[in-house]
Amino acid sequence: MITTLLFDLDNTLLENNMDRFIPEFLYALAARFDHLFSRDWFIQQVLTSTREMVDNQDPSKTNQGVFFESLVKRLGHPLSVLKPIFDQFYAHDFDKLKVFAKRVPEAKDIMEEAFNQGYKVAIATNPIFPLSAMMNRLNWAGISEFQYVLITSYEVMHFCKPHVGYYQEILNTLDVKAHQCLMVGDDIKNDLHALSIGIRTFLVTDFIQNLEGKRYTTTFQGSLKDFRRMLKSFSTKNLPLYPQL
Repeated sequence: MITTLLFDLDNTLLENNMDRFIPEFLYALAARFDHLFSRDWFIQQVLTSTREMVDNQDPSKTNQGVFFESLVKRLGHPLSVLKPIFDQFYAHDFDKLKVFAKRVPEAKDIMEEAFNQGYKVAIATNPIFPLSAMMNRLNWAGISEFQYVLITSYEVMHFCKPHVGYYQEILNTLDVKAHQCLMVGDDIKNDLHALSIGIRTFLVTDFIQNLEGKRYTTTFQGSLKDFRRMLKSFSTKNLPLYPQL
């Protein structure tokens, strides 16, 4: 029986063109460091440290710890100098990036239905941002008021998508089994990899470009409207125990 719903955020519950959002995010962040570094060089160091964070497989280090450990070495300044500037950026600048995102009409209705049916609901987005940024983005999506059992921010997670460790950490944190979960997301590589440890998946196709011809395996797929109908009409709690592939 499904007891826990895991939702990706960007281009699942929130329309967000990442090809546009990420450059704007990096440029705004770099502007905070103009007194220390050239913007282009700083952005390259942030991207490299982010890749190291995504690739990390050391369960003793949080994603935040890996990121700043790498960045301190690359930038040549101590954490006591860098971290407060990052904090200022997330406190005052990050929310301005909401102009590049757009609410998905079905998102709030889906959350209300899921909570009304008694599901545990987690926001299982790639944990490369702090919790404050996650809350900003949930607010952009109009779904920040719900009591999620977990929001995968970089302060608490030790792995990133698509690593199996990311999904296993969610299972361990929530004390649930893989067959009790359904991962809902749009990313063929990052979200559908949950299948590798037995978590069923619903591929949200609303914002995927050129899906035809791509090779992938998912338990279910369709638009977010399709998922809402499934949630309301066919109660995911009654889904088969094992994926129908």
